[in-house]
Amino acid sequence: MFNYIADICVEYTRKNCMFPCPGSGPYVVNHAIRLIETYIMQHKPKPEDEDHKMPENIEDRLNNALVFASIWGIGGCIEETTRSKFDTMFQELLIGEDVVAKFEIDMGKDYTEEPMKIPNKLGDFKSLFEVYFDQEEMKWVNWMSTVPKYIVNKEDSYL
Repeated sequence: MFNYIADICVEYTRKNCMFPCPGSGPYVVNHAIRLIETYIMQHKPKPEDEDHKMPENIEDRLNNALVFASIWGIGGCIEETTRSKFDTMFQELLIGEDVVAKFEIDMGKDYTEEPMKIPNKLGDFKSLFEVYFDQEEMKWVNWMSTVPKYIVNKEDSYL
Protein backbone atom coordinates (compact mmCIF):
# COMPACT_ATOMS: atom_id res chain seq x y z
CA MET A 1 0.00 0.00 0.00
CA PHE A 2 2.89 2.35 0.78
CA ASN A 3 4.43 1.83 -2.66
CA TYR A 4 1.06 2.27 -4.36
CA ILE A 5 0.43 5.61 -2.64
CA ALA A 6 4.01 6.89 -2.87
CA ASP A 7 4.45 6.05 -6.56
CA ILE A 8 1.22 7.80 -7.58
CA CYS A 9 1.73 10.83 -5.32
CA VAL A 10 5.34 11.39 -6.34
CA GLU A 11 4.55 11.24 -10.05
CA TYR A 12 1.45 13.41 -9.63
CA THR A 13 3.30 16.12 -7.69
CA ARG A 14 6.24 16.02 -10.11
CA LYS A 15 3.96 16.86 -13.04
CA ASN A 16 1.15 18.90 -11.47
CA CYS A 17 2.54 20.71 -8.44
CA MET A 18 5.33 23.12 -7.64
CA PHE A 19 8.00 22.68 -5.01
CA PRO A 20 9.32 25.81 -3.26
CA CYS A 21 12.87 24.51 -3.59
CA PRO A 22 14.46 21.78 -5.68
CA GLY A 23 13.53 18.33 -4.48
CA SER A 24 12.91 14.88 -5.80
CA GLY A 25 10.78 11.81 -5.32
CA PRO A 26 13.25 10.10 -2.99
CA TYR A 27 13.34 13.18 -0.76
CA VAL A 28 9.56 13.36 -0.24
CA VAL A 29 9.29 9.57 0.18
CA ASN A 30 12.01 9.69 2.84
CA HIS A 31 10.11 12.51 4.51
CA ALA A 32 6.92 10.39 4.53
CA ILE A 33 8.78 7.39 5.97
CA ARG A 34 10.14 9.53 8.80
CA LEU A 35 6.63 10.75 9.59
CA ILE A 36 5.34 7.16 9.74
CA GLU A 37 8.18 6.32 12.11
CA THR A 38 7.02 9.02 14.52
CA TYR A 39 3.70 7.21 14.79
CA ILE A 40 5.08 3.72 15.21
CA MET A 41 8.23 4.39 17.26
CA GLN A 42 6.39 3.86 20.54
CA HIS A 43 5.29 0.39 19.39
CA LYS A 44 8.72 -0.88 18.35
CA PRO A 45 9.97 -3.52 20.77
CA LYS A 46 13.03 -2.62 22.77
CA PRO A 47 15.76 -5.21 23.43
CA GLU A 48 14.86 -5.27 27.14
CA ASP A 49 11.17 -5.99 26.40
CA GLU A 50 10.81 -9.75 26.58
CA ASP A 51 7.06 -9.99 26.05
CA HIS A 52 6.28 -6.92 23.97
CA LYS A 53 2.76 -6.89 22.54
CA MET A 54 1.54 -4.80 19.66
CA PRO A 55 -1.74 -2.96 20.17
CA GLU A 56 -4.75 -4.80 18.74
CA ASN A 57 -5.47 -1.83 16.48
CA ILE A 58 -1.94 -1.59 15.05
CA GLU A 59 -3.17 -2.05 11.48
CA ASP A 60 -5.58 0.90 11.85
CA ARG A 61 -2.79 2.97 13.37
CA LEU A 62 -0.43 2.13 10.52
CA ASN A 63 -3.00 2.80 7.79
CA ASN A 64 -3.88 6.20 9.25
CA ALA A 65 -0.21 7.02 9.84
CA LEU A 66 0.42 6.22 6.18
CA VAL A 67 -2.36 8.58 5.10
CA PHE A 68 -1.07 11.36 7.40
CA ALA A 69 2.53 10.83 6.24
CA SER A 70 1.46 10.98 2.59
CA ILE A 71 -0.48 14.20 3.14
CA TRP A 72 2.35 15.97 4.95
CA GLY A 73 5.44 14.08 3.83
CA ILE A 74 4.62 14.48 0.15
CA GLY A 75 1.80 17.02 -0.14
CA GLY A 76 3.21 19.20 2.63
CA CYS A 77 6.43 19.69 0.67
CA ILE A 78 4.69 21.30 -2.29
CA GLU A 79 4.01 24.98 -2.60
CA GLU A 80 0.73 26.03 -0.98
CA THR A 81 -0.66 27.35 -4.27
CA THR A 82 -0.69 23.80 -5.68
CA ARG A 83 -1.83 21.94 -2.57
CA SER A 84 -5.50 22.09 -3.56
CA LYS A 85 -4.70 20.02 -6.68
CA PHE A 86 -2.91 17.42 -4.58
CA ASP A 87 -5.72 17.50 -2.00
CA THR A 88 -8.34 16.72 -4.67
CA MET A 89 -6.30 13.92 -6.23
CA PHE A 90 -5.39 12.36 -2.87
CA GLN A 91 -8.99 12.37 -1.60
CA GLU A 92 -10.00 10.46 -4.73
CA LEU A 93 -7.06 8.08 -4.35
CA LEU A 94 -8.21 7.29 -0.78
CA ILE A 95 -11.72 6.29 -1.88
CA GLY A 96 -10.38 3.96 -4.58
CA GLU A 97 -10.90 6.05 -7.70
CA ASP A 98 -8.66 5.36 -10.68
CA VAL A 99 -6.63 8.54 -10.27
CA VAL A 100 -3.95 7.31 -12.67
CA ALA A 101 -6.46 7.41 -15.54
CA LYS A 102 -8.49 10.37 -14.31
CA PHE A 103 -5.51 12.69 -13.79
CA GLU A 104 -3.46 11.14 -16.62
CA ILE A 105 -0.57 10.21 -14.35
CA ASP A 106 2.16 8.58 -16.42
CA MET A 107 3.16 5.56 -14.39
CA GLY A 108 5.03 3.91 -17.26
CA LYS A 109 4.01 1.22 -19.71
CA ASP A 110 4.59 -1.65 -17.25
CA TYR A 111 2.35 -0.21 -14.49
CA THR A 112 -0.31 -2.79 -13.57
CA GLU A 113 -1.62 -1.72 -10.15
CA GLU A 114 -5.40 -1.73 -9.83
CA PRO A 115 -7.02 1.15 -7.91
CA MET A 116 -7.59 0.32 -4.24
CA LYS A 117 -9.50 1.90 -1.40
CA ILE A 118 -7.13 3.00 1.36
CA PRO A 119 -8.50 2.11 4.82
CA ASN A 120 -8.63 5.13 7.13
CA LYS A 121 -10.72 6.81 9.80
CA LEU A 122 -11.05 10.20 8.11
CA GLY A 123 -14.31 11.91 8.93
CA ASP A 124 -15.67 15.18 7.66
CA PHE A 125 -13.14 17.75 6.55
CA LYS A 126 -12.78 20.47 3.97
CA SER A 127 -9.13 19.87 3.16
CA LEU A 128 -6.77 17.07 4.11
CA PHE A 129 -4.32 19.77 5.14
CA GLU A 130 -6.52 20.89 8.03
CA VAL A 131 -6.62 17.56 9.89
CA TYR A 132 -4.19 15.25 11.65
CA PHE A 133 -4.48 11.73 13.04
CA ASP A 134 -4.60 11.48 16.83
CA GLN A 135 -3.56 7.90 17.47
CA GLU A 136 -4.44 8.00 21.15
CA GLU A 137 -8.05 8.82 20.30
CA MET A 138 -7.87 6.89 17.00
CA LYS A 139 -9.54 9.71 15.10
CA TRP A 140 -8.74 12.57 12.78
CA VAL A 141 -8.88 16.00 14.37
CA ASN A 142 -8.96 19.49 12.91
CA TRP A 143 -5.69 21.30 13.69
CA MET A 144 -7.55 24.40 14.86
CA SER A 145 -9.27 22.44 17.64
CA THR A 146 -5.92 21.50 19.20
CA VAL A 147 -5.20 24.96 20.58
CA PRO A 148 -7.43 27.41 22.41
CA LYS A 149 -8.77 30.31 20.40
CA TYR A 150 -6.50 33.30 20.76
CA ILE A 151 -8.21 36.52 21.74
CA VAL A 152 -6.32 39.78 21.63
CA ASN A 153 -6.65 41.69 24.88
CA LYS A 154 -7.37 45.24 23.77
CA GLU A 155 -6.26 46.53 27.17
CA ASP A 156 -2.69 45.28 26.70
CA SER A 157 -0.11 47.69 25.39
CA TYR A 158 1.51 46.95 22.03
CA LEU A 159 4.90 46.34 23.57
